[in-house]
Amino acid sequence: MGAASYYRGHKIEYINNEWVYSDTKKLVSEDKTRACGKCANNETKEGHDACLGELPGLMNACCGHGADEPYIQFLDKTCIRGNDAKIIIDVLKKYSGGNHVDLKNANCAIFDVNNLVCPTHGTKLYKHPNGLAYCSLCNYSIKWQTCC
Repeated sequence: MGAASYYRGHKIEYINNEWVYSDTKKLVSEDKTRACGKCANNETKEGHDACLGELPGLMNACCGHGADEPYIQFLDKTCIRGNDAKIIIDVLKKYSGGNHVDLKNANCAIFDVNNLVCPTHGTKLYKHPNGLAYCSLCNYSIKWQTCC
């Protein structure tokens, strides 16, 4: 059996040196705009996931399409994956109006990855090389990593 992966929530496989959708055997390269496998929506005209839209302060983001973990990539190329990414996506979606994010009403202030803060205490988090940032006053931590 060849390699397998997911593209926009659809299982794909590597056959004869090409990625194809497992269900239709159609080349992924010929149908890159296929609707999301989770929400069944097409991408926006700007090329964003329909369920996310344009999220300010991010270079890239993916909801996971129900098949993979969500991730976000900040402008400085730092990535956050999994549930922490989903929390940030939800906050950005809730508080964004166009390209503006109103952080004073948000219950979380972890958007500037060079200045991560604890959402409970507002204290700066210590970024550890193990990929976690910790609050010195409580057990709060968040996963982070620098993407390639």
